[in-house]
Amino acid sequence: MASHLEKELSKQLTLLALACQAFDRGLRPIARHIAFSLRVLLHQSVHSRALLHELGHLSHPFFASGRHLNPRNLLTECALCFVRLKVGDGAAGGFEPFLDDGPVGQARWLPFEEWWTETIAKNKSGRRFTRRELVGHLAEADGGGQVDPLLDAAYMAVSREKALGWTLTTGEGSLPIGGPEVGCVRQIAHELLETLKAARVAAARNL
Repeated sequence: MASHLEKELSKQLTLLALACQAFDRGLRPIARHIAFSLRVLLHQSVHSRALLHELGHLSHPFFASGRHLNPRNLLTECALCFVRLKVGDGAAGGFEPFLDDGPVGQARWLPFEEWWTETIAKNKSGRRFTRRELVGHLAEADGGGQVDPLLDAAYMAVSREKALGWTLTTGEGSLPIGGPEVGCVRQIAHELLETLKAARVAAARNL
């Protein structure tokens, strides 16, 4: 049984790494596949067991790369991404994952449950989103898994209605910046891969 689970873990991590590489090359729709792999690896419910839980890997400290959200800030925030602007002809803006270039001095190592349920974004209405929620919504309700006709209104506001409320202002007017959900999911995958890398290093030292 353990051998079967280890093979499945190897397969899932290979698929996750390949999807992340494709995302980094510009294939943004593959974020849904990243979210689906994260869900297989991390999601616990009464109907399913996270693969990493079955193999005992959720006991490791998890790498949290994002900055702390400011509870006194009334504006929208996203902890795992930055906004990249393209000016000039075809002006555009979008959320990009930090990857290895997260805020200096903000990285932490957290117990899994604290990491998984930490608030990483809030919209202009004050609705807060955790890693678990963004991964789950993108994997399940937005095309990565089963389609939910009653897509959560708050998530829809972030992913489709640009509820974070940030805009790029140019000489030709204001352009809404796309939602952060795909960038956040890519950064969550980066955090998970860094977590497992650190766990392998620690295990090797203890041999």
